[in-house]
Amino acid sequence: MNRLSLIVVLLLVSLTACEKKKYPPQLTAVSPSRAPIFDEVVLTGSQFGDNPTVLFGGEVADILSQSESRLTVEVPYMSLGATTVRVQNADGSSDPLPFTVQQPLPYATDLTPSSGRVGSTVLIEGSFLNGVTEVRFGGGTSSPASFQQVGDAIRATVPANSTTGTICLRNAAGVNCSFRTFTIDIPQPAPVIGGLSPSQGVGGTEITISGQNLQSVQEVKIGGQTVAARSNTSTSLKVTAPTFSSLADVAVTVRTSGGTSNAWNFKGAPTPSIDKARCVPTGLIPGSALTLKGSHFNTVSEVWVGNAAVPASQFIRSSADEITLKVPAGVTNSDVNVRIVNQYGTHAGENFALVTSGSGLNTGNVGTGSTTPILSYQSDACRPNYFLFCYNGKWVKYYVDNNPLTGAVGCETGIFYTTSTLGGSAYNVYTERYTAAAPPFTLMLELTSDKKQFTGFVVLTAPNGERFFGNVVKSGQINAGDIIAMSPTTGTVVRLCALRNEGSSQYISGQACSVCK
Repeated sequence: MNRLSLIVVLLLVSLTACEKKKYPPQLTAVSPSRAPIFDEVVLTGSQFGDNPTVLFGGEVADILSQSESRLTVEVPYMSLGATTVRVQNADGSSDPLPFTVQQPLPYATDLTPSSGRVGSTVLIEGSFLNGVTEVRFGGGTSSPASFQQVGDAIRATVPANSTTGTICLRNAAGVNCSFRTFTIDIPQPAPVIGGLSPSQGVGGTEITISGQNLQSVQEVKIGGQTVAARSNTSTSLKVTAPTFSSLADVAVTVRTSGGTSNAWNFKGAPTPSIDKARCVPTGLIPGSALTLKGSHFNTVSEVWVGNAAVPASQFIRSSADEITLKVPAGVTNSDVNVRIVNQYGTHAGENFALVTSGSGLNTGNVGTGSTTPILSYQSDACRPNYFLFCYNGKWVKYYVDNNPLTGAVGCETGIFYTTSTLGGSAYNVYTERYTAAAPPFTLMLELTSDKKQFTGFVVLTAPNGERFFGNVVKSGQINAGDIIAMSPTTGTVVRLCALRNEGSSQYISGQACSVCK
């Protein structure tokens, strides 16, 4: 062997001697040897190195902690059943050890919805739900719920005895409860109405409904009309009554999420209103008549004229759309508010101007009321007393019989007048007995409360039944007075002129009536 060959041989021997020896990992034990997916398993052995890889079958496991001789790993997501575990690094792979992957606990991560009533359904989503055999609500305290698989999820029905809490699932590995809480919605009981205050009213009346379970109001109905609820609690709520077209008993009901309440009766009434443009007259004279026209007067209990009340018992006449009354003598304000009162309250009125001058009866002036009694009659020694008036240029006569005010007795006797009441006042009623041109009005003169004097208020009734309301108006003599009256229906004015003591030949000839226009 020559010198060069020797050198080459020595070099090769040297390189072989310096090559590093490899030490593959040695796996001696797996504890436990069976566990479900995601559970921790400890591997012991040696020579695991700095960067080992743990394989369960063909799946790589997450290493939770490591040293040269100990590894803590998590069973990876994989097929269930028998497999092997081995450790490998840069120096090689250990021999495999047997391992069994068991069924994992079910994991419920999402609940849709997160609340519901008994009998409702909830979709449970998560992991390992295919093998679930039992579902319980309320942290596992409820009866088993009925459920069905929906793909990888479960749809369960909330059992009757459920309470708020987690949802617990059972499979072969055991029981595991949801991360989230499922809230049981307790249904609100049906509302109950126990009373209304007030129990009657017109449109706009505020009504307080008292009872139980009145929260979460969805609808309030009054007589079929829906009204808005406000200021409601579980025991009380307030509503405003709707408009009523007629007087009627209507049902009040409340609907909430718990159902519809019992019906409670409310007496609804239309709101009375005054149509000032149609009233007769449009001005006021104390002691004279005023006819209010409008609507829904049938429930009126009194009318306030300024600060004076006229009760219904003193109305001269009334109907659903008209009320005739005497304007109280004490009204003095120049602008008088007239308003209507009924059992449902006081309602907005209208302002009327007070008439302070003038004696003619027209739409703005109903004549000057007489505060001094006016007798307006003539007599001689043997004739019965009588009222003598001119009407349309002809004279008319109303016999009085014995003087009702003084008690004087004439030469003739007989009953020539009757008595009557109207609007709570007494009247003497006279029928025209003899005339050259018959009007023939029935004359009613109102008496004072002691029935010894006339008040000056007059009611005339035409043959067709139409009534005229007015006053006796002084005509210059103590015992003489004209009568001026107006029909509130047609606005027609009637004037009876008192005949002066001018001698019998003048009134019989009719000449005295020529001055009465």
